[in-house]
Amino acid sequence: MMETTEKLRTTAIALFPEATADEDCREIIDRLAAEKHLAGFRTLLRNTVLSDGSKRTYVKFTKVIPRNDFGTGWVVNITSKLFDVGYEDVAWRLTRIKPAVEGEDTTTESFPAERFKEALADDEETPG
Repeated sequence: MMETTEKLRTTAIALFPEATADEDCREIIDRLAAEKHLAGFRTLLRNTVLSDGSKRTYVKFTKVIPRNDFGTGWVVNITSKLFDVGYEDVAWRLTRIKPAVEGEDTTTESFPAERFKEALADDEETPG
């Protein structure tokens, strides 16, 4: 009998500070891609207009991992790395992917992410 491993889709949306140049955003993403905890994440860089009318750039990091690889403090460690390189706000979504029913969305958010609702719902992903 083959044992199946439950998987999680981890998604982080990180908002760059206002007036961060696109070139600087790409440089930061490239630097983060070399980090051990962020290696293998798919990235999507987008611009958005917030409810206050300001234009901002955000990056979406996505990776599917085995649930048993989701160790204590993992989200906190990655969030800390994102804050260290200048992101102002970081929102997480964790989606359980059941072995028999891939794609079913049983999502819990680690903290309120109203600002990122639209981005978190966007499943179109292209490498950054």
